[in-house]
Amino acid sequence: MKKIWLLLALVIVVSCENDSTLNFVILSGKVTNNKSKEILIKGIDNSISESIKLSDDGSFIDTLFVENGVYTLNYGRNKAQIYFEGGNNLIVNFDNKDFDNSLNFSGDGSGESAYVYAKAKKLKEAKFDDMKVYELPENEFKNYLKEIKSSLENTLNSTDGVSRNFKSKEVRNLNYAYINKLENYKVYHSFLTKNYEYEVPEGFLNETKEIKYDNEDDYLFSSEYRNLLLSYYRKKSFEQLKDNAAPIELTFINTVAGIKNETIKNGLLLNYTNTMFSKIKDKDSFYKAFLAASTSEENNKIVTDLYDKSQLIAEGKPSPIFTDYEKLDGSKVSLSDFKGKFVYMYVWSSSFSPSTEQIKNFNELQKKYSDKNIEFIALSVDRISNKDGWKEAIKKEDFNGTHIIADKGKESDFIQNYAIVFPPRFIFINAEGNIIDADAPRPSDLKLEKLFNQQNI
Repeated sequence: MKKIWLLLALVIVVSCENDSTLNFVILSGKVTNNKSKEILIKGIDNSISESIKLSDDGSFIDTLFVENGVYTLNYGRNKAQIYFEGGNNLIVNFDNKDFDNSLNFSGDGSGESAYVYAKAKKLKEAKFDDMKVYELPENEFKNYLKEIKSSLENTLNSTDGVSRNFKSKEVRNLNYAYINKLENYKVYHSFLTKNYEYEVPEGFLNETKEIKYDNEDDYLFSSEYRNLLLSYYRKKSFEQLKDNAAPIELTFINTVAGIKNETIKNGLLLNYTNTMFSKIKDKDSFYKAFLAASTSEENNKIVTDLYDKSQLIAEGKPSPIFTDYEKLDGSKVSLSDFKGKFVYMYVWSSSFSPSTEQIKNFNELQKKYSDKNIEFIALSVDRISNKDGWKEAIKKEDFNGTHIIADKGKESDFIQNYAIVFPPRFIFINAEGNIIDADAPRPSDLKLEKLFNQQNI
């Protein structure tokens, strides 16, 4: 049956001649020296997570129904960014013991994936995401960004098999990344240099004035452009706060509601809601405002589900439970085993770049409250098949606490019932098993210990 489906999928791809309007790709390949029995495909924003099973010889093939864009291929501790476009038949081969040197792309979309992988390596080598670059003086900072941008443009133009359409969009995407860094410079530079009165010189942000905020093609292609739009409308919302006393989240919804392009409007509304909903106090008002602004029935269903679940995890409600989850030592444990103790839970994943700062503070809290009636649980939403990666990450990060792994990753009932879209999430439960805060302060937040004190811990 599997062979029939694969043959059918291949026929469809050939007959459609790589039609990019199709919403699926066929991904195949082979892993040499394979250890894990699955490959994970994740969205850059962790919005999707697909598992592909490997055969005994390390070969794999699957049809993925995904939007066009950049994704991360994860195999154990190895990972690579790749690009999917509807109708593509992409082939990926690599040696698990020599991942970087052996990774090879072929088939439809191989040029784009080769470029995306090379780009990610260059950005890492240039420490593009290192906060310390914001300590540079203005001219050095701009020159640093321009050098990276120029280098990536050269890589894009010299990579074989990249379509003209992709190149055109990626050139704009690189410019949006440059603009994002410029716009962030004032805040981060003043913070890192402790010069809180700092202002950027006149003309520093001239290039930002050229940005148009209504380009649907770029919104769908470029995460950097989406970040620019989100930042732009957040600033507009803060400006409007001067004239009204509405909460910032409602002001944001009302501001975005005025966008004429429905794709951009609905995308921004959902992105903001997925990120902020668990932290919003007046969820009733927010939910009504969202439905009034949104014109996407699909998005409305997603947010209605979030809203309905939020009613079940309000303060004072009995906590959702988990049963027979596996601990680090292989034994089984249930939430009910901790009844009689307060529980502070850190929901995380080894593949979602856990925060070293939060882990450090989580460890320090355990030492400080070691003689108190509270259990510190680190609940991983890694897949059971990635237990090795989970254990390696705990050891690497020197991560203390009662370590537990969920039975079905992000799809586990406990995670779904808490409406956790993206980790990390922090949960605080009282000794009777009732919720104190379903989205508790982070370990580094001073509000957390105030919350502990309020409970006389």
